Amino acid sequence: MKRLALLGQASARARLSALLLRLSEPLIQREYGGGAPLPMPLTQQEMGNLIGVSAVHVNATMKALRTAGITTVSAGMLHIQDSTALAKEAGVARRRRSDPGWLPKRRGHDFARR
Repeated sequence: MKRLALLGQASARARLSALLLRLSEPLIQREYGGGAPLPMPLTQQEMGNLIGVSAVHVNATMKALRTAGITTVSAGMLHIQDSTALAKEAGVARRRRSDPGWLPKRRGHDFARR
């Protein structure tokens, strides 16, 4: 439902930023460190289809993000230079690891300690 609302109300820049965040988060968590280039699995046409704009508009928006110093794409690799700015463009808060300190201590295990 959130995706439908985003398609209808957000700018192309916000929609593309949200898509890039969605594509990058699982890869960053699994295999790649923050700031490392990530494989770009979609073409501009496919990204446009997902966010409801033309490939030409995706290209122009990617150029705007590059000019702003937020992202670059080179040789099929996505480099997010400023993930905080990308999240701001997308209008979403970056996910943070929750602090388990509020959990009660169980016999033999302190959930708050790692």
